[in-house]
Amino acid sequence: MHGWKQRLRDFLTGATGTPTPAVPVPTPAMTQNAVVDGRNNIIVQIQGDGNSVIPHLPHLTLMRYLTRRQHRKLETDLLTPYSMAVPMIGRVPEMTELREWLANGKPISIRVLVGRAGTGKTRLALELCDEAVSQKWDAGFVTERELERFMAQQNLATWGWQRPTLIVIDYAASRARQLHEWFTELADNGGDPQKPLRVLLLERHADPAGGWWQEAFGRGGGDAQAVRHLLDPADRPIVLPSLADPEERRALLTSVLTRLGSSERPPARSADEHFDRLLADLSWGGEPLFLFMAALTAARLGFGPVLALSRTDLAYAIADRELQRIETVARERGLHERFLGHIAAYITLCQGLEQTVLVEAIEEEKAALKHHGAGDPPDIAQTLLTVLPSERDTVQPIQPDMRRSHCAPRLTRSPSRKAARLYPTCVSPCWRSGCRDGHAHGARLFIGRRSRAASLARLFGARRGREFGNVARSCGSTTAKHSRAA
Repeated sequence: MHGWKQRLRDFLTGATGTPTPAVPVPTPAMTQNAVVDGRNNIIVQIQGDGNSVIPHLPHLTLMRYLTRRQHRKLETDLLTPYSMAVPMIGRVPEMTELREWLANGKPISIRVLVGRAGTGKTRLALELCDEAVSQKWDAGFVTERELERFMAQQNLATWGWQRPTLIVIDYAASRARQLHEWFTELADNGGDPQKPLRVLLLERHADPAGGWWQEAFGRGGGDAQAVRHLLDPADRPIVLPSLADPEERRALLTSVLTRLGSSERPPARSADEHFDRLLADLSWGGEPLFLFMAALTAARLGFGPVLALSRTDLAYAIADRELQRIETVARERGLHERFLGHIAAYITLCQGLEQTVLVEAIEEEKAALKHHGAGDPPDIAQTLLTVLPSERDTVQPIQPDMRRSHCAPRLTRSPSRKAARLYPTCVSPCWRSGCRDGHAHGARLFIGRRSRAASLARLFGARRGREFGNVARSCGSTTAKHSRAA
């Protein structure tokens, strides 16, 4: 009986009467069939059992602001370095030095580049990023928010970047505390000479003896020594010089006017000795931003009046024209003109606002200024998205930096606590980093309205109130001293 049962079992299982050794079945080799487009993609292939996939791996997002190069609707768009609207003039020695820094063989290196507002730090960094990307580097700017997000995900001591990488950080003074944490961790990372990491910091001023430099790189001890070992050079920033060659200045003016489609041109070399002398001696002539401003103004008024303007007058002329444009749009859309200009200044001092936050700010400012008929906050926010640069539902500030400072006095009319708090946030870091002139006028106006210490304490808190009072009064006295000297 057992015989037929065994034969039935063998038939059902496919077994034969003669046992055969087990032969392992080969696992077919996996082939990748994912379609990859772009960069920073993560491809996951899994084979076998018991595997795990961990999403949201740490990554650092670098910005090159490519969309800003595509949208140049207004003349004033030429003033932002991100538009890269005309070729960079000059800067051959500076670019050569930066190229050598990228290729110096060190696994990790940090450099600080300083220069006055308008000297072309950002434009130089953008050119360097483009060149690095063309050589298969990852390169771009990192925002303050991205700095915070990345640090929450990744300890830089164990960070392994995938390719040669160039990171540019603008407004370094305002991010000194974050940078100190970054660099302390990065100092414990051995890096890879085949995949060098370069960090370029941009700021208007840096004093190795104090200020934000010591806050970012440390004052002493083992951590500070380790961090400063990454600095190149270790004891000083690189200062970006002005455009000293009058012919480079002339070429830049001509390039901007050509881009504008204007028939105005600076006189050719030696054609007008008076013009040549003025161009060589201009106090602001070596700063590309002011040459851009001069070309914009000369397209309307000619070069005669323009060369007689001071640095401040030239910046105010551009700022006033920009605010007039914003108020004209408000009038066309039935919105309160002055209020829209006020909110544009508010956005500028905030260095940009997301649309949802902007709507809340508009509601608060409407109540504070008693402009209840100024319009619907979402409509006002949508208008500002169209008249100011915008990216990803975020309204960007009025560019460039010099126009930003001249919008500041607009907020001195606002009794709102939120707007008032923008002043110490904006002025104090500028003062500490040596950028004193930009907000001096607005600071004096503000102190003129709220000169009592008690008022400042109520607005800012006791410590911030004292700090801002000292800063603003110092701005006023320093500017007065400069005016008397002039």
